[in-house]
Amino acid sequence: MKPLKRRILQRKAAQLRTENSRPQPKKAGASTEKARRGLARVIFSRGVLIALLVLFQMLLTVVVFQALPQYAGWIQIVFRLIGAVVVIEIVNADGTDAHKVTWMVFIMIFPIAGVAFYLYFKYDVGVRALGKRMDILRTETASMLRQSALVRRDLNEYHPELNGLSNYLGRRLGFPTYMGTTAKYYPCGEAFFEDVIPEIRKAEKFVFMEFFIVDYGRLWDRVLEVLLEKVAQGVEVRLMYDGMCSLNKLPISYWKKLNELGIKCKVFNQIRPVVSSVQNHRDHRKIVVIDGKAAYTGGINIADEYVNLRERFGKWKDAGIRLEGDAVRSFTVMFLQMWNVSEAQTEDMTPYLESGRLHRNRSLNGQADFADGTTPSFVIPYGDSPYDNEDVGRNVYLYLLQRAQKYVHLMTPYLILDKGMRRVLAQTAKCGVEVRILMPHIPDKKYAYILGRSYYKELLSAGVQIYEYEEGFVHSKVWAIDDKYATVGSVNMDFRSLYWHFECGAIVCDEQLASSVEKDFAESFKKCRRISMVDAEKRKGSEKVLGAILRVVAPIL
Repeated sequence: MKPLKRRILQRKAAQLRTENSRPQPKKAGASTEKARRGLARVIFSRGVLIALLVLFQMLLTVVVFQALPQYAGWIQIVFRLIGAVVVIEIVNADGTDAHKVTWMVFIMIFPIAGVAFYLYFKYDVGVRALGKRMDILRTETASMLRQSALVRRDLNEYHPELNGLSNYLGRRLGFPTYMGTTAKYYPCGEAFFEDVIPEIRKAEKFVFMEFFIVDYGRLWDRVLEVLLEKVAQGVEVRLMYDGMCSLNKLPISYWKKLNELGIKCKVFNQIRPVVSSVQNHRDHRKIVVIDGKAAYTGGINIADEYVNLRERFGKWKDAGIRLEGDAVRSFTVMFLQMWNVSEAQTEDMTPYLESGRLHRNRSLNGQADFADGTTPSFVIPYGDSPYDNEDVGRNVYLYLLQRAQKYVHLMTPYLILDKGMRRVLAQTAKCGVEVRILMPHIPDKKYAYILGRSYYKELLSAGVQIYEYEEGFVHSKVWAIDDKYATVGSVNMDFRSLYWHFECGAIVCDEQLASSVEKDFAESFKKCRRISMVDAEKRKGSEKVLGAILRVVAPIL
């Protein structure tokens, strides 16, 4: 880059960083902006849509009874018949029992509003084009993610219990199992970014970043500074964040400013004033790919609370993972798939994949000379999409639960479970497997906390152990199983993550990595309070009632 252009870019970058970190004066404009964002969040919420439909039905009922009293009874019968027809359709349709019960209760109470809301979701109003584009991208990139027969052979020899999961993710969904990959676990956001930022500084070709949240603060200032350094050096930098940031984090046009500075930036599924169920499908993934050689994922976003530079809900507990080697290929493709969703033509991804190709077909018998001499692990990166007709994250969790022999330890910020997941958790514990769930003691969403606690008694009675992290809020999405494998990613144990969002994660079968994850669990349990049956039973009556109500509507929260 020419010196003059570099200096101009540096001045613009310094100005943007100053704007990011400068305290905003208290003035009418700032208050108006805050009010506008708050109003936008309300307008685009599912609750408002439900309320409007219910209000419409109430008004319609009043009009019918006043204008056509002689036909009111017949009209009500027609409403009920319509509701009954839709309920029959729901019973026979695909889907979980929890979703079906929610829709049936809603339609029983509010026939017209319930039917309208159900059809709105069933037919994915406004999202068919996005779904078709995702299908095209999966087809176009299938050849880039082929399974090595040698890796499949070795997995079957050394870990046959994972063979079914490997087949499901590889053959059904196009997520291969890899060897030739090393993994490192980060038990907190601070450690995660202390590794990510220096690694970005070493980038020579490209840096891809995809996050659910990017927010102003000291962490983003550090990340932005290093990204702009790489841009000045001619490294390709791409950043993608979810459209919800435009409502309560960043200005709507912030992505344009980043593009002006040389960072290729996109907003996924930006919130728009249209009636479309696409607003429910958020990009909840966290991915960093550097030169196709290293990839990061986990639950950590780019915001100060994730690294405890700002206190929210006590101490923030999160986790992430770094992969180096062959498995990075899957995360590179996942990022490029999402990036190309908004493009009419899919770009040539080959240049970004060749740089990361190391030992794709290496088998265990020939791994002693890999990298620094360590034996690489089996790694299965996976992604989940609301358009793939598969509940990938849920299926991964269920598979691991059902194959555990000694223990399953898991962290999750939310515990909003369907009957099938509750049944498998309980059955696993009843079979003598130690099942421990680590939850936050200080919640970020009160309704989710009440809802999660509504399951405590049922799980405890089956032998599941529940711990609440007393220091603050747990945002980690981490599982450790039998000292053999772990999974780290963005998938919460709630309906939003398991059914509605774009998600990702990595299953790592490696004793050293599993030991690191289990060590984190051991340290975290020391900072927790174990919940007893007495604790579960002595909840306030109002909390029990609210929890019971929330369980009915949980699938559409």
